[in-house]
Amino acid sequence: QRGCGKSKYTGECWDANDTPRLVHDLELLRAHLNVTTWDCVQGGSWGSTLALAYAQSHPSSVRSLVLRGVCLMRPLEIDWLFSPNGGA
Repeated sequence: QRGCGKSKYTGECWDANDTPRLVHDLELLRAHLNVTTWDCVQGGSWGSTLALAYAQSHPSSVRSLVLRGVCLMRPLEIDWLFSPNGGA
């Protein structure tokens, strides 16, 4: 995704780097590669959230999902992650 890992972010400022734009990037990539339907979209941690957002936005373009480390940042998950005996 834009600006992460070895990606060089050269577009608009960082406040334009939001989930809808990242989903749009994925759709542009799918079209550029001339892929009709992804057989499997995989994601871990933040990537699982992005994969879910993409699949919700483009359900006819995704045949299946493989997700790991899913955290949707619900209050129960936040409490577990950041409490004294939590997972973080």
